[in-house]
Amino acid sequence: MIEEVKLFDKLIKGTANIYDVQTLIKIYKNKYHLIKKESAFIELACYKELLRRLKLSVFNDNNITKYPVSKKKNRVSVEFYNTLLFIELITNIMKIADKYGDITQPALYKQPDPGYYVSRKTIIHIILRHNKYINRFAYSDSKKDSGRPSSFSFGAIAEPMYLLLMTLNTLTFDDWKKTNDGKKFIAHVEIARVKYSIVTDINKKNIKSFYPRNDGLDVDFIKLERCSDKMVLFKI
Repeated sequence: MIEEVKLFDKLIKGTANIYDVQTLIKIYKNKYHLIKKESAFIELACYKELLRRLKLSVFNDNNITKYPVSKKKNRVSVEFYNTLLFIELITNIMKIADKYGDITQPALYKQPDPGYYVSRKTIIHIILRHNKYINRFAYSDSKKDSGRPSSFSFGAIAEPMYLLLMTLNTLTFDDWKKTNDGKKFIAHVEIARVKYSIVTDINKKNIKSFYPRNDGLDVDFIKLERCSDKMVLFKI
């Protein structure tokens, strides 16, 4: 607890470095493994995102700041306060969504069960990385290359879940390709001229991620179109 307070103090003052954030992540990882509560997972996910953002916008690979000390302090502090905001925002989004039912179940979205499981952790990941309001807080110089955020156009949960479930109900086994590390499978689709990727552990059929692409990936995308009178997609 004392170490956590000290790390928070360094983040508030903007004197923290990459190693400090990595230590904080270890603390929250232990906390999550100990209590197994979603609130702890949200905190852990958001502090991991803080580390990613700091690596993109403030520090280089050798933990050396890209900016003068005063600017570095300001950016570290701002990113920390953004992280606290994200924790509160995602916690509230999940609470509000739960009032409508089990947000992991296709039936809530009036979709057939595609045979894949979308966990609450995956939904939290999608919100944190691909929510347009959260991504507005990203610094412009962290949006280059792989750091450029991609966002769904509306709805924290509704749009990604509807699109994901409709797509999964359209894809066949042959549409999935192995990722470069060989540990997961990925499918690339295009819907209404927007390109998306879905990542899954194909053996367990657990969806790991779903996101719009904005990186100009040069692969074949499966083109899908929505029926005019139904929440159903078909290949074209």
